Order: sequence, then C-alpha cells, then structure tokens
Amino acid sequence: MSQLVNQNAAAHAEAVSPTRGSRALSALSKVTLVALLGTALANTAYIALFAVLLHHFFLPAFLISSVAPLLAAGLLATRWRWTPALGALLVLLISTLFFSQPLLQYYLTHPGYRPAFFFVEVLILVCTFITVVTGLSATLQNYRIHEAMRPAPSWLRPLLLVLCGVLIGMSLLGLLVAANPEASGASSTTTGEPSVHLGADNFAQSVVYLPKGSKLLLVNDTAVGHLLENGSWTSGGTAVTRAEPGAPVLHDLAGKGGSSLEIGPFTTAGTFHIYCAIHPGMNLTIIVQ
Repeated sequence: MSQLVNQNAAAHAEAVSPTRGSRALSALSKVTLVALLGTALANTAYIALFAVLLHHFFLPAFLISSVAPLLAAGLLATRWRWTPALGALLVLLISTLFFSQPLLQYYLTHPGYRPAFFFVEVLILVCTFITVVTGLSATLQNYRIHEAMRPAPSWLRPLLLVLCGVLIGMSLLGLLVAANPEASGASSTTTGEPSVHLGADNFAQSVVYLPKGSKLLLVNDTAVGHLLENGSWTSGGTAVTRAEPGAPVLHDLAGKGGSSLEIGPFTTAGTFHIYCAIHPGMNLTIIVQ
C-alpha cells in the first residue's frame, strides 16, 4: 500500500511541477502549435510574394519571421509548460515589427491594391491572435491544473469559428474590391498642371505625355516615402541611374508621404525616365512632345 501511495505522489508531483514537461499537450497547446506553424507558413508566403514576385530581391533577414515561429513550435512540442507563452510573445513581437511598416499597412488598408498581400496579411493577423490567446491561456492552464484535468475550454471552439469567419469574410472583401477597383487616383492635371500620383510602391500611371515647356507635379497619396531619381529599374531588378539630355535632375530628391514634388520645366522634346530608388520596379516614363 505504501508503495502505491508513493507512486501516486510521484506522479502528482510530476504533473504539477513547474520545472518539468507534461506528458501530453493540452488542447490549447495543440491549437497554439498549429497557429505557430500557420504563422511560419504565412510569413514564408509573404516573403515569396514580396521578395521574389514583386520586388525581385531577397534579404536573409526576412527569414527571421518564418524561422522564429518554427523554432517556437519545436520548443512547444517538447512539452515544457512555459513554451506556449514563449511562442505567443515571440509571434506578437514579430507581428508588431511587421505591421509597423507603412508599406505593409497600406496593403492591409487597401484590399484591392494587392489582394494576395492583403489575404496573407489577414492570415498572419489571425494566426497571431490565436497564438497569443491560446498560448498564454495554455501556459496558465499548464501551471494551474492537473494534467489529467485539462479539457479544452468552452470558449475555444467559438473563438476559432469566429476567426475562421473573419478570415473568409476579409478574403471575400479583398476579392470583391479587386474585382471592382476604384478609380486609380491618377489625374491628367492637378490645379491645371499635368500630374502623376504615387501609390505605395508604384506610379498610378507608368507613362505620362507632356507638352514641351511644361512642368510635372508628382503627388504622393500615401504615407510611404519615395526617393525619386533619374533613370529606371531594369526587368532584372537592377537600378540604372541616368539623366537623359534635357531632363531635370532629380538626384536625392525625396517625396515624403502626403507631399507633392514639382519637376521641370521640360524644355526638350524626348523620352525621360524617373524611378524610385526605394521600391524596385517603380518606373515612370515621361514623353515630352
């Protein structure tokens, strides 16, 4: 009898000890694990869209947003009781840094601008929210409740259903906006002057025609800054800085968010090129007739 009591006491101590792992993952921990893997997958998809398909360059630092959640998921699988909270805090930090960028904020607030980016960003937000809520809850549960008494909380299923609905609804919204785009915002003139509007990472129109002797007004409609110079990006993603004869020099002139920049006059007929040194592929061709 005494031996049985001692075995039960040892098993109980193992289950409640904060310094040792539990024998099985709780339902909350399993959801946290899946959300961490979803975050890593979504960030990887974003890297592919942003670095490979859109801007044609890759920065190894981008991998941190994918590798870190994977490492957190691996630690959680070891069943140490504090690992769900670690994953939650790590994902929260990554997402905070991620969405602090004005360009990414623009994609999120303009669903029709780049629908694929919008969908992936919504997916990242949903996975982040799930990871934070379930990760912190799982950690509290691991320390407060005996392993054999860790059922899934009653709010878990409704929460997941609501977030799935949000993801589906926001995705449909992005598709609807993309299918029915608003006016681009580009205007042939602003207060009687020829103008071109700047988006988050492109010119609203890639070609503009000017009469000889006129000026051109560049209007930035976003909070994203641009560095405008003479020249253009090649199809391979290489910037070529070159001012054609007769072109107004733009070197080191920055267009800040919400500002406008007047260039010219263009006194020579011909074709001139302007590009943004910050955003690969952002080219404007000016044809003076």
